[in-house]
Amino acid sequence: MRCQFETIARMPEQDQQLVRGVLDALIFKNQARAMTRVTESEKQLARKDSKKG
Repeated sequence: MRCQFETIARMPEQDQQLVRGVLDALIFKNQARAMTRVTESEKQLARKDSKKG
């Protein structure tokens, strides 16, 4: 990745902004997916707890 970032650093500013936008979108997508997994896990735990009590 270091080589890729060095290459990006030599790109015109407009291209760098595009790369940043793509990276931001991918990071956001993965964070949202992780939050969804946590939420689903919490729902499953809540269901198990409600069955016990």
